[in-house]
Amino acid sequence: MTLQLNPLFGDGAVLQRNKPVRVWGRADAGARVTVSIDDMESMAVADASGDWQAVLPAHPAGGPYTLVVRLGSGEAMETAESHDVLYGDVWVLGGQSNMQLWMGRLEERYPNELVDGADPDVRCFIVPEAENFHGPSNALPEGGSWLKEGTDDCSMVSGAGHFFAKFLRRRVDVPIGLLQTAIGGTTIETWISEPWMDHLGLKPADHGKWRNDAYIKAIADEYSAAFSRYVADVDALDRGLAERWQDPAFDDADWDTIELRDAYAPHAAFSGPAVVWLRKTIDVPANLVGRCAIMRFGTLTDADDCYVNGEMIGQTGYQYPPREYVVPALAERMTIAFRLRIDTAVGGGFRVGKRHVIVCGDDVIDVDALGPWRYAVAARTPQAPEQTFLSRFTASCYNAMIAPIARYGVTGTLWYQGESNATRTPVRYADKMIALVQCWRETFDEPDMPFIWAQLPGIGFGARGWARLRDEQRKALSLKNTAMTVLLDAGEDNDLHPSDKATVGERFAVAAESLVYGADHEAMGPVIATAEASEGSIVLRFSHCAAGLETDGTPLEFDVIDAGYGFAAVHADRLLGRISSPDTVTIDLPCDRVLGAESLIRYAWGDSPHPTLRNAEGLLASPFEIEIS
Repeated sequence: MTLQLNPLFGDGAVLQRNKPVRVWGRADAGARVTVSIDDMESMAVADASGDWQAVLPAHPAGGPYTLVVRLGSGEAMETAESHDVLYGDVWVLGGQSNMQLWMGRLEERYPNELVDGADPDVRCFIVPEAENFHGPSNALPEGGSWLKEGTDDCSMVSGAGHFFAKFLRRRVDVPIGLLQTAIGGTTIETWISEPWMDHLGLKPADHGKWRNDAYIKAIADEYSAAFSRYVADVDALDRGLAERWQDPAFDDADWDTIELRDAYAPHAAFSGPAVVWLRKTIDVPANLVGRCAIMRFGTLTDADDCYVNGEMIGQTGYQYPPREYVVPALAERMTIAFRLRIDTAVGGGFRVGKRHVIVCGDDVIDVDALGPWRYAVAARTPQAPEQTFLSRFTASCYNAMIAPIARYGVTGTLWYQGESNATRTPVRYADKMIALVQCWRETFDEPDMPFIWAQLPGIGFGARGWARLRDEQRKALSLKNTAMTVLLDAGEDNDLHPSDKATVGERFAVAAESLVYGADHEAMGPVIATAEASEGSIVLRFSHCAAGLETDGTPLEFDVIDAGYGFAAVHADRLLGRISSPDTVTIDLPCDRVLGAESLIRYAWGDSPHPTLRNAEGLLASPFEIEIS
């Protein structure tokens, strides 16, 4: 066996400052390994399995340095070197797609950010996506390396992580390393170890079946075959393919017309499952003819093929990515055709509220201003088979992606997740969130590791359970050394993946400045502490008020609910509150309003509520539901 150094310690690595640093790898059993950096040195001996680990003394921020690992001596000595190594602060990025959402996806909103805003002292290690049901792994999935802003292709780096580091660096003049461990669509359960899920009593009784690799392979093979059959069946049913509806010469004069803003379920044509074609012919301004352009058409549900003058220019297989298709050379006259495949009975179409434009340098063709499109239903189809995602089951991502980085020194964790749990299992999310924090603190051997999470933002569609989950996220603040960023104003009513990741990153940084770096400001906005009935009124007391509570000038509304058995509402009123002290809000009850024995009060409770209350530092108050005492 030759000398191996774990990829976490490769070129461009950021090591945690001011703490002893563990460095590890593999060699022949019994081999003596020497690790050195900046005149510091440590020895290690490989165990019977070939694993070795050396511990370097604590080192202040700085660099670049060369990390040297030597095995043996003399002519037989083997050496591994890692260059441009920095000491700074390392943060773990965890969660699902909104933490993972990469800078390349955000280019439209933040053009040239990775050029103009690049900081060579910000580096990111993207842990490759993997699942493992056989227990915590010591080995990283293959393929990870450190990416340096301004030098390497950082288009796959988390947008929230990039902006967090950018804003944090304005206050903290040390290198920032990011360990990115997020996967789209994952539930919180997959990031928690089996013992902690057992402790909660929430590990499924049949969880052991996932340790059977043959069973997993059979499920994957069955889905792959079923989906291939589904696609073939849909293609065979599609009159549009058979009759070449993408051809500019095809006569669509008898098709109905529709504006793209209306081309979405519950419109009858877009109820699914089905294949729907949409076509439009446009005349291109003479100064743009022959130039390269990008079609930006927002998100579609579910899959699409896009044609220009009969040639396919792009396709997307599922609903979430924004459609950005390159047209190599604009023709004088362009027939655009979308073949939209709607996979489920939920329906689909063009996401409401998105702009549909063709961008050519600084010139923009506003396709929405050019009138309606023609459309026709090409087929009513079977429903797509449902896929089993292994990254949603207990401990699979923890085992494969968190356990292998456990020994790496870190400052803290940023977490953005909850969308998948909101629509499935919002109940007891607070218990799971608390378990996640405790599990990771145990894993990283940091009992008080700072943990900051993003509360789900506002959203206007498909948001069943989001209000409940936001409140569960609030309840997890019972753990010390934690903070939560409220993002009600950073969402998009028509997109599960809002592009405003600068606000997310900035609020993460604000929380970190207070929680970790000693800044004299609040880590988060107001959080409800108590709700008490008092002589014809309800008095709400808040923490994290800074110099005092404020509003944005709009009415401060609350829902007062008399609850029946199981907290089913039996009487609810929308009442106004007023700020009555720096940390209290008073709600005056109507003279005939008597609170029931089990009464609740809610603030900003809904899919996309308007955030009114904040503290003097401008940080928004968390939505809440709380019993009135």
